[in-house]
Amino acid sequence: MAFGAGLSTPGVPDLRLADYTGRILEWINVGQPDARALGKAASQADQVLLFPFAAGVSTWWRTVGPKVAGLTNLSVAQIPNEPVQRLAQTVDRRVAGQVMVMEGQVTMTLGGVDATFTPEPLK
Repeated sequence: MAFGAGLSTPGVPDLRLADYTGRILEWINVGQPDARALGKAASQADQVLLFPFAAGVSTWWRTVGPKVAGLTNLSVAQIPNEPVQRLAQTVDRRVAGQVMVMEGQVTMTLGGVDATFTPEPLK
């Protein structure tokens, strides 16, 4: 796994897993990209995982969801807003973090603050 150029940098995954040839196996993004950006990601990676969060996810998904319904390698799961806000208070460039996924439940630890949540599948 490797981080991209920065969160929300257009055309670049926030996090990616590539094989030794450079082929992108997993393209992971956080946020609410448009359908065109998701189509581009799906054409460049074996699997695209998107985690939208914050206010407006329902409205965003009603607009974008039908446009990306045919992307078979796209998975979308909403992250609840409350744990994101709690973790965001601890983030700076030097903070170390951990993520554990077990039986669909995610536990994130950043700067000594824990948040546990279950992403809600949208696609």
